[in-house]
Amino acid sequence: MYQTGHSYTGQELAQIPIFKDTGTGFCDRMTNAGVSASNSDAVSISWFNAGGDQECYGFFGTVNLTLIYKGQNQQ
Repeated sequence: MYQTGHSYTGQELAQIPIFKDTGTGFCDRMTNAGVSASNSDAVSISWFNAGGDQECYGFFGTVNLTLIYKGQNQQ
């Protein structure tokens, strides 16, 4: 997992905006979060959430995802 502006290795699997709480009752888009894998056949993502305009998860932003490991030799 990485944040926009940081390097990553392998193939990008998904990317999503991260929202943070501004402390004023509003959410603000902070940056993007991404997930990459050096073997994209070995993993998949079934759920990826980092908040939205109306609902966010704290000042620093929180990312939730479900990563499914299929094994390193999957095709």
